[in-house]
Amino acid sequence: MAFEALSYRHVLSISGFPQRWLPLVFLYDPDLPLFPICYFHVLPTNWVAGQRPGYSDRAFGYVESVTPTDIGDLLVKIVCNKDLGHPSAQPFLSSVTEAVRARLGLSDPVVLPDIVNAFTGPMSNANAVLVEIWHRVVSDAYGNSLPFGNLWDPVMGLTRFVASFYSPGGRKGELIQTHYFAVNLGEPIQSAGGVQTDFHLLPTFYELTDTSNPLNLFPRFRSLRDAVLRFHGTHSTLVPVAGMSLSASTDFMAAPLTRQKF
Repeated sequence: MAFEALSYRHVLSISGFPQRWLPLVFLYDPDLPLFPICYFHVLPTNWVAGQRPGYSDRAFGYVESVTPTDIGDLLVKIVCNKDLGHPSAQPFLSSVTEAVRARLGLSDPVVLPDIVNAFTGPMSNANAVLVEIWHRVVSDAYGNSLPFGNLWDPVMGLTRFVASFYSPGGRKGELIQTHYFAVNLGEPIQSAGGVQTDFHLLPTFYELTDTSNPLNLFPRFRSLRDAVLRFHGTHSTLVPVAGMSLSASTDFMAAPLTRQKF
């Protein structure tokens, strides 16, 4: 078997999108014209935890274009592997819509109350500065809110996050690194129905965090996961931090006097 092709287009009507956010919507990059930035990969809303998704148990695609309307809605044309207008695809429609809203920054927008008490302790006086900047810039320019939330797919976002640490070229370099990762470690997806795209599928975050899943549907990504696990088993240890377990170099952990220099 294989993953389904990207062969369907569907238009979502998204409400509550401030038109002043339109300059902040980036669907492509001039140097990567076929690489979709607003990528999504979701499971159906009725998915039962513990099951292992197959090739067709998922909806994936990207935002192709957006068009504002006179009544304040945003018409979002998406390309998808599922015909979201067909009754059989209805379990995917809510998941896709939620992901698209997140890519557009609507899932958790930043509003003024979020920053009023952003700093605490000795830095609390800086809150007044943030509030003043908000009133002078954000209020007029962006409609008194800023897009925030899952602006990137969780797995693609991990790649984007790492690229931001090792890119002297700024945003351009970060996107190039992200594209390189997707092409070399994602599964190539065919397109049909007039769709032209450079689309490579990464596992969902659900599959990535399921330790029982061997990621056999994603052999390229599996090779990376296996290499990371081998490296971690030899050179790293788990360190509890704020309720999480993070890996750290065993050499780093064994040299407390060296760490005190930094």
